[in-house]
Amino acid sequence: MKMHSKKIFANLLTFYTVLILISGLIFTVYCFLTGIEFLVLGTLIPGFVFGLIITGLGLRYIRSVRKLKQALLQSTENFSWSKYH
Repeated sequence: MKMHSKKIFANLLTFYTVLILISGLIFTVYCFLTGIEFLVLGTLIPGFVFGLIITGLGLRYIRSVRKLKQALLQSTENFSWSKYH
């Protein structure tokens, strides 16, 4: 994989993880302000709890993508199908 395509791939992943984080934050605030609750196994759970979970996953994904981005940009390896035979 060329360096240019690695950068594009890494930036796309970063963009999508930021979208996950932002959607989690928006969902948390929206559910908190409107008082939305979800029925889970017979128990009502506030919606903002799910928003917090999504936000936490977004933060986790951002950290993972940063590590992956560093590894991709430092690596000089090229992709080859022959490595998997």
